[in-house]
Amino acid sequence: MTKPIPVAVLALALLTLGAASFYKDLDLKSAALKVDGTTVIDSSRNLKNLTFQMFSLATATKTNGYTMTGGETTAVFYCDATGASVAIITPSSVTIGRVFEMFKIDGSANSCSFQAAMGHTLSGASIKTTSTRYNGFRILGQSSTNWIATQLNTP
Repeated sequence: MTKPIPVAVLALALLTLGAASFYKDLDLKSAALKVDGTTVIDSSRNLKNLTFQMFSLATATKTNGYTMTGGETTAVFYCDATGASVAIITPSSVTIGRVFEMFKIDGSANSCSFQAAMGHTLSGASIKTTSTRYNGFRILGQSSTNWIATQLNTP
C-alpha cells in the first residue's frame, strides 16, 4: 500500500535538498511515489505532475496604533513611526501556528512595537519594541494565550 506524502513535505524536500539529490537514491523498483493518489516520481525516477506556485503575503503600512482582528489577512506590517510611536496589538484570540511580522521602516527615534492583547503574552512579555530602522519582530501563535516572539535584526 502506498502511503501518500503531504505535498508541502515533498515540495520542501525538493526545494531544500534539490530535486536531483532528493530522489536520485530512492529505490522505487517497480513502484512509484504518489502524493494524494497522483504519481509524482515514476519508477524511472522521473518527476511527473508537479506544479509549483508562487505566493505572496499581504502587507500593510501602519503610521498609527492598530489592533489586529481575529480574521486578520495582513501578514507583514511595515511600521512608519515618523510622526509618533506605533503599537500593533495582537488579535484577542491566538491562532496556533499563525505568523505575523512587523518591520520599522523609518529612521526616526520613535518606536514600533507588537503589544499583546489583554491576557496574552509575547514570549512572556506584554510588549516587544524596536527603535532601529529595518528591525522588527516575528510572532508565532504558540498556545491559546502566548505568541512566540523573535526579533528580526538587520546585519
